[in-house]
Amino acid sequence: MTAIENKKSVSKWIHVMIALLITFSFGSIPAPEPITHMGMQVMGVFFGMLWGWCFTGDMIWPSILGIVALGMTEYTNISGSLTAFFGNTTTQQMLICMIYFGYMDKCGYLPVWPDGFLRKNLLMVVHGFWQFH
Repeated sequence: MTAIENKKSVSKWIHVMIALLITFSFGSIPAPEPITHMGMQVMGVFFGMLWGWCFTGDMIWPSILGIVALGMTEYTNISGSLTAFFGNTTTQQMLICMIYFGYMDKCGYLPVWPDGFLRKNLLMVVHGFWQFH
């Protein structure tokens, strides 16, 4: 491992620790007047996820951390947090699409696929109306 890679690795782990610290300790800060203690906990989860997304370059682990950490707040329990996450049809569709397109990218088919659609003449104008070819 070179010195630059080692420095990036140390920097990433420092940002991981900062994200964990924000996520789990932000709720212990006294809340200003209109915000409740539960609101501070939820804001801490959000700010911790935001820090993880922005400064570590990963999207997966901060998101999973946010789901689990939200279940540890007064807002809901872990089973309620997981049910809300996996019970949403939009989330399920996004998860399936990410798995599918990730597989297409690993196979090398992803750059070829849009070119095939763009080069085909799928629609044509017949008597002033668009029709599939």
